[in-house]
Amino acid sequence: MKYLLIICLIVFGQLAIAAENTAAEATDFAVLIAQAEEKFAESKTVGHAWTVTADRLGDARKASAAGDMKLAKANAKEAIKLAELSIQQAQVETKLWQQRVPK
Repeated sequence: MKYLLIICLIVFGQLAIAAENTAAEATDFAVLIAQAEEKFAESKTVGHAWTVTADRLGDARKASAAGDMKLAKANAKEAIKLAELSIQQAQVETKLWQQRVPK
């Protein structure tokens, strides 16, 4: 009986740790997806939103809904990076477009 009690405590302890990790992953994902959406909105504001960024946001949401938090976070991080790059492109294009106009 003593061993059964010890085994139960170990199992419940592991379950509690797993639940805590899952909650932490969900929180991390929520922060990442919020950052990605913010950056994507910013890229729309500057007129250089890329469709691939929207695709990655959708992929992140789908992966999260399916319970694959690793893939969800990876897609959210990629969406952030893509949005940042599109914003950089917008900044560069504000200066360089004039060089492409025939004189």
